[in-house]
Amino acid sequence: MSQSPPTGPAADASAAGIEPAAATDATAAADTAAANATATTASDNSVPDVGRPRRAPTAAPQKPKKRRRGKRGWVPNYHGAWGMLVLPAVVGIVVGGWSWMDAIVLPAWWGAYFSYWVLTQWLRTRSPRKRAPLRTPLAVYSAITLLLALISLVRAPYLVGWGLLLVPLAAVAVHQSWRGKERSLLSGSVTTLAASLMALVVYDLGTGGRGGWLGLGPEASELRGQSLNGSLTGWPWMWLLTGFLAAYFVGAVPYVKTMIRRRGDPRMIIGSIGFHAVVTAAALGCAVAGLMSWVHALVWVLLLLRAVALPMLQRRRMDSGRKLVPVKLVGRLEVVASLLVLLGLLLG
Repeated sequence: MSQSPPTGPAADASAAGIEPAAATDATAAADTAAANATATTASDNSVPDVGRPRRAPTAAPQKPKKRRRGKRGWVPNYHGAWGMLVLPAVVGIVVGGWSWMDAIVLPAWWGAYFSYWVLTQWLRTRSPRKRAPLRTPLAVYSAITLLLALISLVRAPYLVGWGLLLVPLAAVAVHQSWRGKERSLLSGSVTTLAASLMALVVYDLGTGGRGGWLGLGPEASELRGQSLNGSLTGWPWMWLLTGFLAAYFVGAVPYVKTMIRRRGDPRMIIGSIGFHAVVTAAALGCAVAGLMSWVHALVWVLLLLRAVALPMLQRRRMDSGRKLVPVKLVGRLEVVASLLVLLGLLLG
């Protein structure tokens, strides 16, 4: 009878020219070696050798965090914007008084800023699918702004003069966004400057537009508000307050960049320190002259120290590899700084 050809390891051995008996021995030896290896592995896993370094557990891969676009395009995620939307209005109302027109003009201004913010998101978003959620907020905010702006101009035609200052600033900001530079130094400066001018607009509403075009009329000095020594009254005094308010907001732009996006940049740090030093000198000069309080001057001294110390601390930590100053802490400190600025201005 013919025998069936060998299979398995015996077949491999026959193909290699090895006798079946030898192949059987080889197979048994291989099985024994495999069993010994399994036992050794189990022993290694159950009882670790002394002195053998343990492997660190491999961390599960983390999914990249999605950047939040506000609440679907309705709420700006630039937290620093809230201060510049509120503080100028507060200064204007405290100095010039409340007018019922504030209830129309301020929502129009806020709607304009929200429209600008949604527009910047629209311009930086290339995907039609991602642009879709932005259409409704852009349309709603734009419609509200247009309606309230028309009502404001009908009821207070003298506000047209402020458009000569606000419209060019808005055009520069939109152009920067169109070029993808909505976070540039120029863009931040013009938007904060436009926001600061709202203090003058609100003051103009409170005084009924009696100061003339941009507060340059013959009655400009006879209106509400005066410096500590009484040498500045009406519009000249309001222009001085607005100048320091604008200096704070504009100066915060390079300072925040030295802490986050441009941290460690020596030119940005030097520029920020130089700007704050000049304004601090002006605040001290106003205090010496009796125009403004020493509290206001002290606030600017603190702002100058913060512009020097915190960016240098951030750079030192960056160079040494230590943990950086958290962004949230930077934002919270700016909230405190803005409230101190408001206090200093209201105290004169």
